[in-house]
Amino acid sequence: MNFSEQSQIKLQSTAADQSIDNRLVYIQPFGDEEILLPMTRRAARLSGYLGDLIDLMDQKAFDVDLEKSTPIDRTNCSTIPLINHTACNLNTMKNIIRWCEYHCDDPKLDEDNFEDSEEDEYARRTRKLEELPSYWDRRFLADIAGDEDQVNGWQNRADLYDLLIAAHFLRINPIVEIGGKFICQAIRERNVDQVRNFLGIINDLNDDDNILSNTDRLTFNR
Repeated sequence: MNFSEQSQIKLQSTAADQSIDNRLVYIQPFGDEEILLPMTRRAARLSGYLGDLIDLMDQKAFDVDLEKSTPIDRTNCSTIPLINHTACNLNTMKNIIRWCEYHCDDPKLDEDNFEDSEEDEYARRTRKLEELPSYWDRRFLADIAGDEDQVNGWQNRADLYDLLIAAHFLRINPIVEIGGKFICQAIRERNVDQVRNFLGIINDLNDDDNILSNTDRLTFNR
């Protein structure tokens, strides 16, 4: 087989993979077993958890069809239930799917470019976080969190927390990172009591701990 034939086979394989990744999977959110949310496979692969499940379903379909000697039909195994995780509710999964569909065609960072770099992992992650969140991501998070009260925090902060919990469970690290920075920017220059009120955190400290936390010097500046 010459180089031209090998290149043609590789292009055909790539085109087939892209065609498959444009197909839909259906997400079954927690608490709404009758509802199925459509999501492209390429968007679902931004989630480590969903990507692993898709690979398992593909392998299962391959094994079954291999025994039958029939073409693989991946559309028969396209429903992914998330009924065991309360944060993966209908509203949260709609937001996660919207984020994944928007970012699924973003260029991927080529880690090989850093093999000979003197920049260590911590510095690389710090630099990456300084670039986040983008304008679209800030609007995305602000729409979920709702109106912001300078004392009592966001109107819908429970929805924001559900988003981050679900993203952590689904292994969508960029959402966790931009959400963390979004919160950090909001609590900057606040003391401990102000942060508690803003984020809705219950004070469970004893009297000695409260004396320390009430000092004006203890603020969140980063």
